[in-house]
Amino acid sequence: MKALITSAGLGSRIPELKNTNKSLIKIGNKTLISRAIDSLNSRGIKDIYVITGHNAKKVEKEITDRATPIFNPFYKTSGIIVSMWLAKQFLEKEDFIFMTNDVLFDPRLIDRCLMSKKDIVIPIERKEGYTKEDSKVIVRKGMIIKTGKNLPLSKTSGEFGHMAVFSKKGGQQLFNKIESFILEEKINSYLMDVFNALIEDGVHLYPVDITGIPRIEIDYMMDLISARKKIFPLIK
Repeated sequence: MKALITSAGLGSRIPELKNTNKSLIKIGNKTLISRAIDSLNSRGIKDIYVITGHNAKKVEKEITDRATPIFNPFYKTSGIIVSMWLAKQFLEKEDFIFMTNDVLFDPRLIDRCLMSKKDIVIPIERKEGYTKEDSKVIVRKGMIIKTGKNLPLSKTSGEFGHMAVFSKKGGQQLFNKIESFILEEKINSYLMDVFNALIEDGVHLYPVDITGIPRIEIDYMMDLISARKKIFPLIK
């Protein structure tokens, strides 16, 4: 099992990150990227790739020799799928776990994701209510049938946990679909757009329930405050 962490984005919704990178946000005495690497290492996953872009040198200095950096030269003009595509040569024939650099999470989240042996596993968190910014999913008969921020709240089954596990087969399906998006010049598409395209092709995406495991995506300053004051104390 290998791992991919995307850490190329600008993080423009938190102004104070202009001269740094989201992955370098400190929670307690460690950065988000160090926490993610530690969590992966504790589960025996040591072959880790980090996609860099914005303030790449600072991120590379932080990860030192604990992960392999892959620089995305298009980070200012493209979205996450280009970052993921750059890792294709290292991961397309491997089982791997994917995560973004802006999530503070309890390591048990990794355990829960790895419990399933399906080809594509997507963690979802069930909540009492959802916001417009939440990346939502709809589950029917044990499979994800739609993802996106604009899904009807009445049909929403949970929020995407910003992590995913791919078998060799699932990874090949993912990278093939990403490549088709890039060839069609859809370089600013979201990962959820790729998920929806896979679903339309008949590929099965399986949810795993992570409700109750502490985690938070840090998009805004208020998220960072919540991460430090509410979520971090709950992490074991």
